[in-house]
Amino acid sequence: MVDLHMHYSDFDEAQIESLLAVAKKHNLYISGGSDYHGENKNIALGTLNRYGKEVKEEELTILAELASRQKEKPFPLIEIEEWHNPGACFWFEPVRIKDISRNTYDLDNQDSMKEAEISISEESFEDFLYPVFHKYFDENMPENKGRYEQYPEGRKYLTGFEWYLTENFYSYKSIDTILKEIEELAHLLAIDYDNDKLDFLRAGFEHLPNYIPRYWRMSEKLSRDEVDEIVRENIGHVVDFYSRFVKSLRLMMEIGKKAGYELISVCGP
Repeated sequence: MVDLHMHYSDFDEAQIESLLAVAKKHNLYISGGSDYHGENKNIALGTLNRYGKEVKEEELTILAELASRQKEKPFPLIEIEEWHNPGACFWFEPVRIKDISRNTYDLDNQDSMKEAEISISEESFEDFLYPVFHKYFDENMPENKGRYEQYPEGRKYLTGFEWYLTENFYSYKSIDTILKEIEELAHLLAIDYDNDKLDFLRAGFEHLPNYIPRYWRMSEKLSRDEVDEIVRENIGHVVDFYSRFVKSLRLMMEIGKKAGYELISVCGP
């Protein structure tokens, strides 16, 4: 499926008309986005252009195509990509540090197993995984303590779980603990959604409607009760994601161990 990002906050009407002609000529699906973030932007989330034209759902032809494909052959709402997605993703891969006395943040001091890498969107990591990974992050682990940035005035060591373009190192033992907890959480989700043990994850669960195409273009904001009902009806998608994630990480560790890798790196965009 090939799409053309036709509606964008910086495009004027003439540009969009030109892109529409290209889409029709080459039979491309039409998508769009606001790219609203950043201090230099004055664009509201969900606003697809600056000149005030209302973009209707039927104009974004990729939405109907995605909904059709989901109905004919359901695909996971929360995706795990078994490769390096260079976009806004968290990346997981086996690594080893060549020299622990050097900066472990230095890519030249790392040996990574790219062929075993998986990518998960930043939003999905934040919504469903971050609370557990943050809980078990060991800032006293030598590989994590050895991360620093060099400034003229000296080194600035990185502490805690780092979000952007910095490896967060986990031992296989820690990852195994994380995966066991995720399995327990998934089991609770499936049988007892209101269990207090799930409270620390609820903020992420509340974003689940954002993953479901039918709610992407709603003109009115969903109420808390509506969100809760949607989450309860679709919580199986989170359970499925957790199951696939556990399977992927266990396979990654198995492959990494055989190749002599001792750590798993979790690195944000």
